[in-house]
Amino acid sequence: MGVSEDSEDESLSELERRHDEERVALKARGDRLRASIPKKQRVERARLETELSELFEQLMNTQSEERSKRGLNPNEVVEISSKCASKDNEESNMNVSSKSKGQRRKEKKLQRETEQQKMIEEEKNRLSLIRTDKDEEEEKFASILKQNQLKIHPIPPDGHCLYAAVAHQLSLCRDSTELSSTKRVLRGVLNEIKECKSVEKSVRVVRAAAADGLESLPEQYAPFADCENGENFQGYCDRVRNQSDWGGELELRALAEFLGIQIQIFSAQFPVVTMGSESSALTIRLSFHRHQYSLGEHYNSLVSSI
Repeated sequence: MGVSEDSEDESLSELERRHDEERVALKARGDRLRASIPKKQRVERARLETELSELFEQLMNTQSEERSKRGLNPNEVVEISSKCASKDNEESNMNVSSKSKGQRRKEKKLQRETEQQKMIEEEKNRLSLIRTDKDEEEEKFASILKQNQLKIHPIPPDGHCLYAAVAHQLSLCRDSTELSSTKRVLRGVLNEIKECKSVEKSVRVVRAAAADGLESLPEQYAPFADCENGENFQGYCDRVRNQSDWGGELELRALAEFLGIQIQIFSAQFPVVTMGSESSALTIRLSFHRHQYSLGEHYNSLVSSI
């Protein structure tokens, strides 16, 4: 781009105006060219920026030469043109850089998700090869139940499992009149359970029987009661009757003695435990699980598998 032939006939104001128009025209041309190249084509956009920089430099030199001939400071056009070119380059680079950073973030996120998924799969595979206490307990139980022709009737793990399991076993005895040799208290409990319309009500019946059994022989059971914070034995019995505290061996022994029944406890950890007299007219069977639930020990009801 050479010096205009008419530049010497221009007034200074006309020269300034023409220089401004030339810079604006070149900037507009650069904007159109940038818009014509997709942002993903980074090589082409970089080449364009190089060409535009060269055009700005040529324009800068031409305008500086013209200003120098008219006795004006040539550095002013250098400063103006440099700012113009720098601004355009900066805007373009920001767009390219922004896109590049966004793409990198997307790729890094995808890479992290892929690595996390891989770690999850590896952990699943590792855990699938590990035999847990629960796995071993279930395997032993399967063998025990098969030998005794029994199967598990599951009881919810809600703090009432022992009492709910006993209630389910007692509910299987349809007619208390068949148990003529049983204690009157057992016949009463069986009749109450028969009339219960919900598990919650039958649980309350069994809890009351356990509490009555404990209270009937305090000298026998009090030394083994897990009393809390200075609580006396009567307070412990009240909790058994009215709250949702877990039951255990103490309550089972009290039920067996009070109701005159035999209770058999099957477990994978120890041989069958029998509570109550073998001459009892009614035998109920429960399963004791140490590892079935993470909350702790659990009781289920056992029924015939044939």
